Amino acid sequence: MRHNTLSVSALGLVPLASAALYDTVIDTKYGSVQGYLAFHSTNTGNLTHWKDITVWKGIPFAATTGGENRWKEPQPASSWNGTMDARNWGNICPSATNSADGFTIDEDCLNLNIWSPTNSTDAKLPVVMWSYPAESTTADPLFDSSDMANKGIMFPIRLAYSPELSAEFEKVTGSNSSGNWGMLDQFGVLKWIHENIADFGGNPDHITVQGQSAGSATTYNITKGLIIGAIIKSSIYNPYDYLYISLTEAYATLDTTLDNGITYLDNLNVLSITKACLLK
Repeated sequence: MRHNTLSVSALGLVPLASAALYDTVIDTKYGSVQGYLAFHSTNTGNLTHWKDITVWKGIPFAATTGGENRWKEPQPASSWNGTMDARNWGNICPSATNSADGFTIDEDCLNLNIWSPTNSTDAKLPVVMWSYPAESTTADPLFDSSDMANKGIMFPIRLAYSPELSAEFEKVTGSNSSGNWGMLDQFGVLKWIHENIADFGGNPDHITVQGQSAGSATTYNITKGLIIGAIIKSSIYNPYDYLYISLTEAYATLDTTLDNGITYLDNLNVLSITKACLLK
């Protein structure tokens, strides 16, 4: 399933200076971005270095998941001219409808946010990539990364959506497909971090992944190659779950999942997932 947002932070205490990166236009592989001071008053609790925290919101790490890109791995983001104003949260993915009040739900939702405490693009701070739990969003204040930035940590947040499996979908992806594009989105974010985070003062060779609930389970699949470690706030996916015979412990079978997809389309009175996605 595609769910989630990831945050990128940097682990490691560093001396925080008076001029943060919100005064600097950052050039990424796809275009320039302008960040902003994360806070505008001293009402910030115990964030002693709040004046040094820069945040960039809604930076696209991949193209829209709609249209021809639906049911595909994340496609490269389009480049843009000029400087992107990274002041506002990006679109919320369709899977997060329970927590999207006040935000725009759209399939063009593969974006991330970054919190940074450094005043230098040469800081090479360790990076943390955060994956939120199911039904949450990139903008959930519960997972605001300012406190980690206050301690010298750099943070992007990624998000994705969770399509239903269906017979129509199986013809496109193959009978053994999980339909879990959210995992591919995770790898897409890691690729973006490796290509761009150095421009924000992060170290692409020192990435730790972190998550909670569903976001924690996804770390099971990305613990090799692109990261140095993982911080697990919930249990991870058990690779032997398919051996369980208890109904309360077993995952839904493929047949059950396909039947659920058919029931979903019947309730919408449509014959295909594409038509379901066009409904307002």
